[in-house]
Amino acid sequence: MRMLTVVCVVLGSVPLLAAPSTAAPGCPPVSFTASADARLLNFALVDLRPLGLETHVANLTLAPTKAGMATTATVRGSAQAEYLDGSVLGLKLPRGPLEARVAQQAPPANQNPARNTALAVDLGPVGKIGAGSLEAQAQWTDPMTCGTQTGLAGQGAAAIVDAAILPGSSGAMVRASQNLQSRAATALVPKDGRAASAARAEIGLSKLELLGNAITVRVVQPPSLNAIATGRKETSSVEYHSPLLEITAPGLGTKKLDTPGQSLEIPIPTTTLSTILSGLPLRGLTLGQHPTLIRLTLGTFTQTITDREVTASATSLRVELLTPGTTHLLDLNIGLLTTSATAPPWAAAPTSPPPPGCGTPACQLPLTGFNIGLATGAGILVLILGRFLLLLTTRRPRT
Repeated sequence: MRMLTVVCVVLGSVPLLAAPSTAAPGCPPVSFTASADARLLNFALVDLRPLGLETHVANLTLAPTKAGMATTATVRGSAQAEYLDGSVLGLKLPRGPLEARVAQQAPPANQNPARNTALAVDLGPVGKIGAGSLEAQAQWTDPMTCGTQTGLAGQGAAAIVDAAILPGSSGAMVRASQNLQSRAATALVPKDGRAASAARAEIGLSKLELLGNAITVRVVQPPSLNAIATGRKETSSVEYHSPLLEITAPGLGTKKLDTPGQSLEIPIPTTTLSTILSGLPLRGLTLGQHPTLIRLTLGTFTQTITDREVTASATSLRVELLTPGTTHLLDLNIGLLTTSATAPPWAAAPTSPPPPGCGTPACQLPLTGFNIGLATGAGILVLILGRFLLLLTTRRPRT
């Protein structure tokens, strides 16, 4: 797993609105935009009426991150990250230390990212969230305004040791473990000797346990989504890496899911589900003899590419717990990724190419992720901006 380490900084010390920067002398502004959104997972206990409970219980989003870029706006680079967002019984979930949110905007450029670290939090019957770390950095240089220099605009990242949703005496309904992370980034990158706008969204997840470890999902390859807009449809691109999964369950052995749209259904014995549900702190919950199954589906991605704009989105994995009539008891979406980028028409783009080496040291460094073991063990972490720009521009597009 990649490693990104960060230093804890109080959000209040970071200005959230900065004065606009001006373009370099003799350099007219050119409109490039980009946005990226990455969410580790979204969990909904959707409809419990078949089980005797007249309510929706929970809707949680874990590790949402965002990044933005707009070369002609007042705020030209932006980034933000959160630990958790959600509601229980329709009411906003009190998150305690997980209320923290980090954000930055540029210009001016920020030498250091906004950072936050949090200890593990017990949310009672809703869940347990392990120690975590947030980071947001926004950068900008004046020549980026007219596309004569490239560089990182915004990067938001969130990492959590582990998370258990609806934990009970017989195990959790859902447990995700082993360094969970999400990251969203935007930048101007060199493409065919010119500047192009780029957006990247990705998540990291090693293992998912369902129904008290009755089903184990190992993530061999995590998902990522890139979008690059050049101002020409022929040279703009979208690249999506679908996750590679290994699923283990009683009577199933080990099965692989590696193709978008591929699905696997696993019948759940009534006794297994009854044991899990009886251990959950949900009053009035009865199962009876309803047969159920777990359906796992690798999501497909959607994309639109024109001369002006590139958009793409993907839900990497969907996990559904179903009763007869396809009533959803549980709906879990993992790796919700969205990217978009725009660039001026090819003829309107600046004629002078970006400087060699991408114009920023960020292009020269290895792409990195989070290692929460360092965050919790050492307490102080150091930022390493990755080879994000180089990675975006060197991979082949997938259409």
